[in-house]
Amino acid sequence: MNKYIKCYLVVLLSFSLLMLAACEPSNTNAQVTNKIDVQTFNSKFSLLKENFKPEGYVEVTEDWNIRNIVPAINDEPKESLDQFHDNNKTLVYKNEKNGVVIMLGVAPGPEGDFQWTNSVSYSPNFYNSKDENNGITKAYSDKFPNTFVNVYNFSGNGLSVSMVAMTLTSQDVDVQKLYSEFLMMLLNYLNKKS
Repeated sequence: MNKYIKCYLVVLLSFSLLMLAACEPSNTNAQVTNKIDVQTFNSKFSLLKENFKPEGYVEVTEDWNIRNIVPAINDEPKESLDQFHDNNKTLVYKNEKNGVVIMLGVAPGPEGDFQWTNSVSYSPNFYNSKDENNGITKAYSDKFPNTFVNVYNFSGNGLSVSMVAMTLTSQDVDVQKLYSEFLMMLLNYLNKKS
C-alpha cells in the first residue's frame, strides 16, 4: 500500500476517533417536531453568529441574511418550503492564512446531546489520482476541481448543523488537522451554550 494512502487512512482514523469523542452516540434518530420555536432558534443562531469567533477565521456574512433554498421534493406543499427557507441560515468563515473556507448551514434540530448524522470527505489526490498506487484513477481528468472538501452533519441542542470545509490542494497545509480544529472549536462553543 502506498505511503500516501497509509498516511491518509491514519489521519482519517484519528479524525474519526476525535469526532466520536466529541458527540454522544445514539441508537435512534431524533425527529424534529413540525412546530418550530422560531424565536428560540433565531436567538441561538444570533448568539452563534455574534459570539463564535474561531481563532484565525473571519466570519464574512456580516449583515447579509443568507438562506438556502431547495427544490420541492415530491410535490411538497409551499408552506413546508417557506418554513425551510425561513429557518435555514448560513455562516461563512475564511482563514486567509491557510486558504480555508468553512460554511455552516444552521437549521432547527432536535433537543438533547449533539449526535452525528453523517460525514463525507473528498480528496482529489485520492479520488482523482493519476497513479493507481495513490488512489482511484477511474475517470481521471484534470477538469475535476483540485479541492479538498469535507462535510460534517450533526444535530442537538435544538440545532441541526452542516459544516462544509474546503481548500485547494495547492495550499501547503494539513487540511484534515485544520478542519478538525475548526470543528472542535465549534463543538466546544455549542456544548458550552447547551
